Amino acid sequence: MAAVSTFFLTGCSNNDTITLDECGLKLPLSKKYQDMGLSYVAYGTHLTVHPVAFLTFSDTETVQALYSEAEPIWDTLETADEQEKFAKEFSEKLKVHQKILAEIIVIPTNEYNAYLENGSEDLAFLADMQMLGQKHGNTYMSQIITNTTEGMNADEISRLHECENFIPQVLKKVKFIKPSIPVPDSTLVDENQAAIPSALPKFTSVDIEGNKADNSLFAEKDLTVLNIWGTFCGPCIQEMPELARWEKELPENVQIVGLVCDVNSENDSEGISDAKTILQDAGATFTNIIATDSLNSFLTGVQFVPTTIFVDSKGNVVGDPIVGANMNAYKEAVKSYLSNK
Repeated sequence: MAAVSTFFLTGCSNNDTITLDECGLKLPLSKKYQDMGLSYVAYGTHLTVHPVAFLTFSDTETVQALYSEAEPIWDTLETADEQEKFAKEFSEKLKVHQKILAEIIVIPTNEYNAYLENGSEDLAFLADMQMLGQKHGNTYMSQIITNTTEGMNADEISRLHECENFIPQVLKKVKFIKPSIPVPDSTLVDENQAAIPSALPKFTSVDIEGNKADNSLFAEKDLTVLNIWGTFCGPCIQEMPELARWEKELPENVQIVGLVCDVNSENDSEGISDAKTILQDAGATFTNIIATDSLNSFLTGVQFVPTTIFVDSKGNVVGDPIVGANMNAYKEAVKSYLSNK
């Protein structure tokens, strides 16, 4: 089975604070709350369009016990269907004891101001967030997330609530430092950063249902909208329902295919289960393939997710990649390609 999926602390820390360099944040982290299960995890711009930090709660002891119980059962499962069913049930058990308490997103201030002026759909998710502050040319937005306690024992609930009650203090005490890597403006595509090859490599993979997938998948349509996303990526998940609706409106000669960048093996049952849950919740039925090793040469050119590219029936990349969730840009790219075909 996959490794324990508890939320690991990232960054440099001392006894009282943690530094998340790529996000440009210093946050309090006293041992008292560490012992209760509070932690932080951060993704820099090598994985997401905007740097994001999550404040998390995890009951590590319970999670480790669940894995100890599950390992011998997993070893007895003989078919893919049995493994898939077990993995889904196991993932749901883990979610009971692992919670995201809050998130902080770092956005270039000029991009944030443009959102305020134009109401761009690309950043509509900011409407429910609060501003923490502005420094070093960046705007810091936060959101506290409400969690259920169903299935948790009394001790877990008590510790979870203490950590939840501490979150407003964390957000008040946050300090902004200059990010170790400049935060890119997701509305701009830097050709040097998005050095995506001009064609797909010859590859073999599977989709998240276990069906074989290769280059022939793209030969079936005149144009494929290839949406490269990750199960960890908030903007990716938020745009998925829109992609699902758009897919039903596309002409017969155009399709959407998803590429789940953080699932690279058909044996990653937990990652596949997470992807399936996201897609099911969004109502997305289009094919989603996993990022096997044969796609590595292509994905090295993808700096941020979501990144959406357009592929013709011969596997050639046509037009420019679109970095960030931007449905209007996707639609314009498809319209432009079809009108010039």
